[in-house]
Amino acid sequence: MCCCSPLVHLAMKTLVRFAVVEFLRIDEKVLLNWLQLVETNYHADNPYHNSTHAADVMHATGYFLNCEKLKVSLGCKLSYTLLCYIWIR
Repeated sequence: MCCCSPLVHLAMKTLVRFAVVEFLRIDEKVLLNWLQLVETNYHADNPYHNSTHAADVMHATGYFLNCEKLKVSLGCKLSYTLLCYIWIR
């Protein structure tokens, strides 16, 4: 991974950190390949809704999901759903 892949880098770190990889039972190599494919085909021609923006949204979501009140009220499954939704959106 390089600095030109913000979504791949942040998504891998976030999905591992929140145990989404374990929950979904996905091999990390398969996930990495899939994330690279998603980022490569992201809206590169859109100056705002691009992979850097998606990485920013994923980072903010990870931050908020780490807040104690949200952890308790959302639970694991909804947190996993939010993170997965962001990386494919």
